Amino acid sequence: MVFGLYNSSNPIPWCLMSFLSLILSKMSSLSTPHRTFLVGLLGAFCCFVGRATRTNLHRYGAPSPRTQHRWAGGKQAMDWTAFNLQLLQEVKPHTQELQAVAIDATFVPKSGKKTFGLGTFWDGCQSRARKGLEVSLLALVEADGERAWALNALQTPAELKDKLNRCTHYLSHLRQERPHLPASVRHVLADGLYANQAFVWGVLDLDLHLVSKLRRNANLRYLYTGPQKGRGRPRQYDVKVDFEDWSRWEPLESGSAGLQGFTAVVNHPDLRQNLRVVVLFPTGQPKKRRVLMSTDVALSGAQVVSLYASRFQIEFLFRDAKQFTGLTDGQSRDAKGLHFHLNASFAALNLLRAEHLLEHTNHTQTPVSIDSLKRRHFNELILRRLFFQLGLDPSSEKIQPVFDEVRQLGCLAA
Repeated sequence: MVFGLYNSSNPIPWCLMSFLSLILSKMSSLSTPHRTFLVGLLGAFCCFVGRATRTNLHRYGAPSPRTQHRWAGGKQAMDWTAFNLQLLQEVKPHTQELQAVAIDATFVPKSGKKTFGLGTFWDGCQSRARKGLEVSLLALVEADGERAWALNALQTPAELKDKLNRCTHYLSHLRQERPHLPASVRHVLADGLYANQAFVWGVLDLDLHLVSKLRRNANLRYLYTGPQKGRGRPRQYDVKVDFEDWSRWEPLESGSAGLQGFTAVVNHPDLRQNLRVVVLFPTGQPKKRRVLMSTDVALSGAQVVSLYASRFQIEFLFRDAKQFTGLTDGQSRDAKGLHFHLNASFAALNLLRAEHLLEHTNHTQTPVSIDSLKRRHFNELILRRLFFQLGLDPSSEKIQPVFDEVRQLGCLAA
């Protein structure tokens, strides 16, 4: 039996289950039992109420907790990157071209002395360090910057104490997934934590460019464009950048009232790179500036601003995965089990977002409500189970209008 009541005796199709089965059928590395397990598990992730523990997921159609434990920690590891890429391939006609990969880390609260990776990590929501886990996520961002898709999640080991070692770990995560990135992806989007020499050079070695953020007092210097002396090494750099003097910068259309912007190609001595730098600040208040940068000097200032703004889409993935698909609820303590649960949570979120996209093919800007999608699947699960027990056909002309009305109970209009 797959997903509770969905068996051969019940011919009623369910669009999400059919879509999930289609994706898994195209992954040749999976065996038939593995596909059956994933259909039941991810289906439960899309409609459960409460916490996404193994016992609770079993109540909504997932295999038994023992079976979940066996598959999550088994020898046949699940290739979540391949799953997410196959999902994107199925919705490709309705999405924009993938233009960049965003990387960021989020805090996951966790207790237990035996949990792998348990340590002290920064919790941005509470602005303090807390005991728990940290998860690094790679997400593919569409060209319009309005949507991102989770690609792969990797837990940060607890023994990486200092910032440099953690950035090296994030870089190894990116290096691991680099061969799977679409050819159209040329830029890595990251916040200011990643703007250090080790990460920047690592990104460039992967034939990618970084778009990130610098400190407001970043040490920058102009490129020298004056006359050269007849002998000796040509002069490359000029004086240090003064963030009060914009005479050597190009004005930038900020796109919003009350905001000034300037851009220039300058050199960063610590990174040892020429950068396209954009400075944004409220009109007449340069001390409140934000300094954005890109190692791709061919980009315009407006493109740098647009790319960095699209980085924020990864934050919505963190938010929705924590609130709706049980990112923080995993009961596993071993490394394999945790890795499986974290990636399953993001994969279920991708499924729900893909379903919304396929339902609104003519209105791509319709806001998505993961809560409403889950509520609708829960309502449908209850209705189908009830009708199945009563021997009723929900597709009949008399029942269908009532079925469609009740399955939308509690959902937002959007």
